[in-house]
Amino acid sequence: MPLMEMKKIVADKNAVPDVSMEPVPSRTVLHVNGRICMSKTLLYGATKIDETNSAYAAVESLAQFQWKNRVLVVFADRDNSRAARQENHLLADRSALDERDLVVLKVSGAGVRSLFGAADSLDGEAIRRDLEAPEVGEFAAFLLGKDGTVKLKASEPITDGELFAIIDSMPMRAAESLKPDK
Repeated sequence: MPLMEMKKIVADKNAVPDVSMEPVPSRTVLHVNGRICMSKTLLYGATKIDETNSAYAAVESLAQFQWKNRVLVVFADRDNSRAARQENHLLADRSALDERDLVVLKVSGAGVRSLFGAADSLDGEAIRRDLEAPEVGEFAAFLLGKDGTVKLKASEPITDGELFAIIDSMPMRAAESLKPDK
């Protein structure tokens, strides 16, 4: 069931929903009122970060984007196949990236390349260290909110629709969509 439908179920119920997490090898399944509600994005190795936990501070190596842009950092795999698939998913809808103030960065080894949006003088090794990303040659994607904290970590490529649904469910994005200039 898509993330947006999950909100509808919770909103439709008068009682507090019965929410539980079921550990499954290499994934977590979210149940709301007995229904499986997590999108495949989160089923394929992604972890939603608890935004209220103060242990998740802004990522220092990406401070130039804080309060201006959301950032998706893609770490390339050895043969670049998953990173290329992630690029294709995202760059197919550039206007949606722009509408969500999203900068897309690709880290290959120590190098950083902007796939979408402006970025100046970034250090791939510092980004990898700050995000606690996997070893060089392993794919990963990290979504940072405008507050500079990690909102999503994925070990498999996610579609643009899944990424946009996650971003659109963020409180800051909801507030932006109410403004007439967005």
